[in-house]
Amino acid sequence: MAIKTRQKWTKSKQTSLATWIFGSLLFIFLIGVFVFAPPTLPEFKHRLLALLSALLAAFFGYFLTGDINIEFAGNSKLGQVAVKAAGGLALFAVVLWWWMSPLAPDPEKNKVPAKPYEQVIAGSIRSGTGEPVADVSVSVPQIGVTVKTDSMGRFELKIKETHQKTMEILAQKDGYKPHEQYATLGNTTISFTMKAAK
Repeated sequence: MAIKTRQKWTKSKQTSLATWIFGSLLFIFLIGVFVFAPPTLPEFKHRLLALLSALLAAFFGYFLTGDINIEFAGNSKLGQVAVKAAGGLALFAVVLWWWMSPLAPDPEKNKVPAKPYEQVIAGSIRSGTGEPVADVSVSVPQIGVTVKTDSMGRFELKIKETHQKTMEILAQKDGYKPHEQYATLGNTTISFTMKAAK
């Protein structure tokens, strides 16, 4: 009788310990996600996070249902395991459903779209002899913005974008070879040479 009581107590203690371990893991994991994870996650990471959270909750639920002694009318081991499994699977399903549902926090849905603002690409163009080249057509083909250089070979492109990005600029003038290069929005010190066409 004493041995059976000791075995029951040991099993209960092990179950309680497992409950605390998985409960602590779940708590630390979720706190870690909210503290250290970036504001937005790629879709595959969001799904992985949902799966891991559901698994931790399932393990926690499996051991917790055993800890509070929910059992079938029968006192068989199979009956107890079935109840425990049902508790764990229920938590797994609920947590996974919540993560995949519209109720889950999604910063992308609440994010206000960024407004485009004016950014400048500016610089100067010179010939092979170092002289300023006027009336050069300087454009950004991908958005269709074009300006001409002044008498000092200077140009200024004003572009509206939501963020700083790199764009291709094209310089053309009769008697010169076309010049292409990439420039970052906000760069106002571009300087390049146009070679005379042969």
